[in-house]
Amino acid sequence: MILELSQEKKVLRFIDGYPESFLRPLEGVSVLWADRQFTSVVEISLGGIIVQKPPNFDSSNAAKNWAKGNSQTMEIRLQTPSHETTLPYEVEISRVSSQYIYFNFDILSPKSRLLIDQNTKDDLIKKSLQSLPLHVFGESDARVIWIHGAFETNFTVWRNDVTGALEKFVIEYDNTLLFYKDKNIWSQRSSLSKTIGTSYFLFDENFVHKGPKMSLGSSWLARVSKILEVAEVYSSFDLREARKIISNQQSH
Repeated sequence: MILELSQEKKVLRFIDGYPESFLRPLEGVSVLWADRQFTSVVEISLGGIIVQKPPNFDSSNAAKNWAKGNSQTMEIRLQTPSHETTLPYEVEISRVSSQYIYFNFDILSPKSRLLIDQNTKDDLIKKSLQSLPLHVFGESDARVIWIHGAFETNFTVWRNDVTGALEKFVIEYDNTLLFYKDKNIWSQRSSLSKTIGTSYFLFDENFVHKGPKMSLGSSWLARVSKILEVAEVYSSFDLREARKIISNQQSH
């Protein structure tokens, strides 16, 4: 699957086919349920969240209606580091597994627009970064490293199998894709697609210019460079060359 590019994402994207065992609680983010129980949020974006399922959820009316194939909206209260108290959000159930509930926000509704400041968002991304192995997709290419974080942040880097030098990368951050290949760098809006497909990261056709290019401000480049610096802790590759390329863009 090759992701098409669009102005914004309107639903929660998840890594289709990837085991839920990689999901882990995000520090400082949780949901308060009607019975006053808190459960952890394990994935968050402007399009939706993935939440640990409370013990009594399967017997709730919302779960029963969703199981019958009915569209099911409900209100949850979300706790984030941006706010001292929980805030109500209207969400729609997208998927239910044995451990987690996948919720979409309705971005057209003022009641379900995620309110979170940029600094808190970036801090959550840094705390959530982890290297994801590709072998679950049948890929075992040692030249590729994939680091994933909250708010649909992805760093995918390829290196030359002979010299070990940086060959290309794609960075997805803040609804923007930054591509680098053959000493060329360009950026485009990120995808509307609901799932992150393996070909998005692994196939060369994704490195073809699609649609109009967009210019990046120095603030975006500075922020992504700081996040990439943290990502290097989780990488088996030296990412300083990638940060240098981004730094050079800031000076242009």
